Amino acid sequence: MSLLNDLSVGKKMVFSGVTTTALLAVILAGLALWQSDQAQQIAADEVQKLASREQEGLLAGVVATLASQQELLEEKVVSDLNVARDVLQQIGMVGFSKESVEWRAVNQFSKASSTTSLPKMMFGETCFNG
Repeated sequence: MSLLNDLSVGKKMVFSGVTTTALLAVILAGLALWQSDQAQQIAADEVQKLASREQEGLLAGVVATLASQQELLEEKVVSDLNVARDVLQQIGMVGFSKESVEWRAVNQFSKASSTTSLPKMMFGETCFNG
């Protein structure tokens, strides 16, 4: 402390002012860094929330599209089944004849083929398979 005792009052005031200013600058820099980290965390949280809301919106759109497709497909299946019922009523019910038809079956994996005998499939009086 003998160094400070040797300084004049003016130099002591300048030294005190410089030291106080430097200390204040270090404190303000520390606060700025801390607030920067806080702001960065808040921004990251907000970006995450925004992304989550965007994904929810996209998902809702996909669900609505799928629901619409399901409704259309169900209507199509009902329509196709009605056509099939109408055709069956016109040509007759499905049944099997006492006569047989030879069929050659091929295994899709081994490619081995075999012959089998199956009854004829009939729609009313019309033979479906031979």
